[in-house]
Amino acid sequence: MKKWFFMAFLYCSGSAFACSMLPATTAFIVFNDKNGDQMLNQQEWINAQTDKLFKVRFKINDTDEFLRLDYDKNSLIEAREIGFENVVYTENPCNRYSPKRVLSRKNKSHHHRPPIQDTTLVRP
Repeated sequence: MKKWFFMAFLYCSGSAFACSMLPATTAFIVFNDKNGDQMLNQQEWINAQTDKLFKVRFKINDTDEFLRLDYDKNSLIEAREIGFENVVYTENPCNRYSPKRVLSRKNKSHHHRPPIQDTTLVRP
């Protein structure tokens, strides 16, 4: 359920012609944060996944890496501790929603009706 919500947030945020996305590091934390505190505890880190959405420059699922990244030693990893340059999207989530693609999808989704023909009787 959370994964679906996250994907819906990434792909459907903004207006129909605009896409705003979270920074990749923040999105990585939101994607793996099970208790909703916007930080990863050690158990969440051990169970963290990228699901081909992110490329990371550190070892996930590794206790030693968790301890190394936990700069303030509060047993929680925040986005600033991971570093905003250490997580990148594998594909920009906004690439799928360019205005041209949205318009073409809208046009294809509607069934085009034939024009209404004039059926009034014309008397000679």
